Amino acid sequence: MATETTYDHRLFRYLSADRARMLELVFADFEKLQRLNISHLQNGLARIAGAVAGAMTASDKDMKKIETTLEKYSTARHIHTFLKHLLLVVSNCHPKL
Repeated sequence: MATETTYDHRLFRYLSADRARMLELVFADFEKLQRLNISHLQNGLARIAGAVAGAMTASDKDMKKIETTLEKYSTARHIHTFLKHLLLVVSNCHPKL
């Protein structure tokens, strides 16, 4: 009985065969989306800052929104920076990238 492999399994094996190929897929193909996400979060933070500055106060609900948005923004920036650096290191080891 032959084991049928799914597309996900075949894709995983293909990418796992070459770590540089996997990193290229993870970062290069999604970099624009990562930057879009970071820009969206920056705009959200600017709107929050404007609303708080205009009201000259921040409610508990405002503070929770500030906290969660800053956390998402910080995480997105760290991931983007880490992957960008990792891609640079890998591309130096694998010039074919």
